[in-house]
Amino acid sequence: MATETLPSQWRARVPMPVPGVVLYAPGSPKSQVLFAFARELRARGWRTRGVVVDTLYNNAGQKSGLDLIDIANDSRLPLSRPDTKGIAIGRWVLDPAVLAEGDARIRQAVAEGADFIVVDKFGPLESGSGGFMCGLRAALGSNVPLLVALRGEFLGGWDGFAGLQSVMVRPDMASLWRWWGPYRLYEELARGVADEPARRVLVGINWTLVEGPLGCGLAHSPARDAPGCRPLADPGRFAGQSLRMLAQLATSWNPFEAGIGIAAINAHYNRRDLVGASANGLDLFAETTGRKFVIGRFPELSTRIPAAIVLERVPGPGDLPAHAADWVLPEADAIAITSSALGNLTLPHLLDLRRDARVALVGPGTPLTGRLHAYGVTWLSGFIVEDAGRAASIVAEGGATKALKACGRRVTLVAAGEAGDTASATIAGHFGMQ
Repeated sequence: MATETLPSQWRARVPMPVPGVVLYAPGSPKSQVLFAFARELRARGWRTRGVVVDTLYNNAGQKSGLDLIDIANDSRLPLSRPDTKGIAIGRWVLDPAVLAEGDARIRQAVAEGADFIVVDKFGPLESGSGGFMCGLRAALGSNVPLLVALRGEFLGGWDGFAGLQSVMVRPDMASLWRWWGPYRLYEELARGVADEPARRVLVGINWTLVEGPLGCGLAHSPARDAPGCRPLADPGRFAGQSLRMLAQLATSWNPFEAGIGIAAINAHYNRRDLVGASANGLDLFAETTGRKFVIGRFPELSTRIPAAIVLERVPGPGDLPAHAADWVLPEADAIAITSSALGNLTLPHLLDLRRDARVALVGPGTPLTGRLHAYGVTWLSGFIVEDAGRAASIVAEGGATKALKACGRRVTLVAAGEAGDTASATIAGHFGMQ
């Protein structure tokens, strides 16, 4: 049995995309970076479309031609060869039939509802209303995230064409991911969830639990009087439905439904067979230098990380109110965030504020998947349920985090190259759950 997709007015929507302009200088590896970024998005389940230009070299290391690569399937079209007859642009002669085919594929991507389009590039042909101009016009008229490469001398022509509605992006992976933005992380997490039935769904006073074939996921249950909370429609229908469909509930405006969605996501990613070495997630965060901010007061925080500045919805002595995040997080060097920020839909905004800060997402409701590293999360400290029956009884009887400790083990995933990283980028250990 499958659940229906929530009506759009009941779900949080990703902000309207702003076209990204990738400025580059001659000799820049921008095409390779754009191609790598598009392929990574494609591997994560996004429908990536568009074209990039690849420079070819002969055995002597000299430039010998250009290929136009369709990033939907990596197919190549010979854009320029020594014997090509067509349009002369600088040192190259471009095949007009290949240009027309590339433009047609961009327009087709818009018509087919692509998730992401890249166009390499906006240059002298496009400035003169040729080249890929028709495809670019179609892409700008849609709601599809668009990346366009161009050199500085064509920026004025682009601004006149696009109406100044774009942002500058450096040709490196970190900048491209920041442009892509953290608001899409929920959809990516849901897309990766298997289409397998949920064996059990429980909404307890403190925790929400969803059990799948290979794992058991947890999420914080909201307070009954929390803003937006409404009784679940048609209760009793969730068990047996697809984990992937339940995962769509993660962006519901009803916090009860959102909790089921996050727990379904975790039922997929927090598998019982996930293994690794021992480490402590909050200790890795504590070892960082500079200004440290913590969203939510964790147990024993004052003794474990005494220098941390805490932001709380109900601030205690020395704490800052939650709405101070917009003012102080851009100054942070490290940020620890409770996993409940996933369920209340505040995580994307907090990640958007981080600038270059390293981030720890901590708590039993943390999805243990490396997919989140690219969105700015350095350390993912979560929980693997190994005794689903016992965990279900504890959740149903109103148990809190301390009671769940005996039902499984704690795991931390660490982004490559960071403190605590291992060859597998997976570290199992304690993160101070009480």
